[in-house]
Amino acid sequence: MSAGKRRQLRRWGVFNAVGILGFVLQLAVLLALKRGLSTNYLTATAIAVEAAVLHNFVWHEHLTWADVVAPFRHGVWTRLLRFHIANGLISILGNLGFTWGLVEGLRWPYLAANVASVLICSLVNFFASDRFVFQPLGEVSAGHRFSVGGGVDNARKDAICAHTGASEIGCQGVNHGDGSGLGRGICSRSGCMIEC
Repeated sequence: MSAGKRRQLRRWGVFNAVGILGFVLQLAVLLALKRGLSTNYLTATAIAVEAAVLHNFVWHEHLTWADVVAPFRHGVWTRLLRFHIANGLISILGNLGFTWGLVEGLRWPYLAANVASVLICSLVNFFASDRFVFQPLGEVSAGHRFSVGGGVDNARKDAICAHTGASEIGCQGVNHGDGSGLGRGICSRSGCMIEC
């Protein structure tokens, strides 16, 4: 098995562990709102899903995709927006739609319907996170130019290479000497051009 496939399997495992914790939080919020405050089950589901979405984002940012976002830490608000657009909408609309369909159409208990909804949405959420949310702005691949700010040390280059599958990162252009690392870079599969 290639290193890339092992990395994806590990990421899938961590994603699911984070998802399980988020799901426990979601169920706790759902129960508290439904039973404790007599909130409508759809309103309670939406609030519970949002709590889980925020919880999961923080863990994915700092654990699941930490190696990917390390070179791009400054984009956290953009990733949070993309996480809400992708995973948030998938989770909220998927959970509401599937929960409503299972409760109203098949007469399932609301908790069982919510469990089934989460399982259905989790696979789609992983691919949305991996391909859209926790990506540098603009896909970085071999031969593709990209901008990096905030310092470009070897660890950040290794993280970019690991995520993109490129073997080397060479930086060409401006090195301000102030640690900012601002400049242009190019992923290359041959040669080592660590100049910045």
